[in-house]
Amino acid sequence: MKGFGLLLLCAGAIGLLLAFGSDTSVDAEFGQRVHNLGLMADRQNTILLSAVIAIVGAIMLAAPDGGPNELSTTAPPAGLKACPWCAEQVQAAAIICRYCQRSLAVADGDAQGVVAPESPVLTQEQRDQMSMDKHGIRFDGKQYVYLEYRYDRLKDAVAYAELLASRA
Repeated sequence: MKGFGLLLLCAGAIGLLLAFGSDTSVDAEFGQRVHNLGLMADRQNTILLSAVIAIVGAIMLAAPDGGPNELSTTAPPAGLKACPWCAEQVQAAAIICRYCQRSLAVADGDAQGVVAPESPVLTQEQRDQMSMDKHGIRFDGKQYVYLEYRYDRLKDAVAYAELLASRA
């Protein structure tokens, strides 16, 4: 990226030098020289284009590289650690990753020397079924049913079930 920026900056500078050095006058009668409007317009366009190319090159040269190496060297925020399986940020005290559902103790090794078995990755269908079983929600083939209420989306039924559970 910086190499291309340097190339653009140099090309813009050379274009500016050539434009400012160009002659816009032509020979006229009796050895006189007059300015040609067409050549003046070409010079102006060359100056503008070269200036834009030089500015873009300078910006690219000054901009920091945003490559993956800079991002991967940053430490996670305090109280968080990266899951070794999916690289998501989880609480430092977490035992199971909330994103991939895998055991973090398998990768780290338990503090007491006991290594927990790897927990299987649950599919979305399995998580939905566990949620339905936990809250007593059933699916009638068309809608999710909780108590006497019907929902088109499972997450709405679960949200209402958890709301009622929190009030109890």
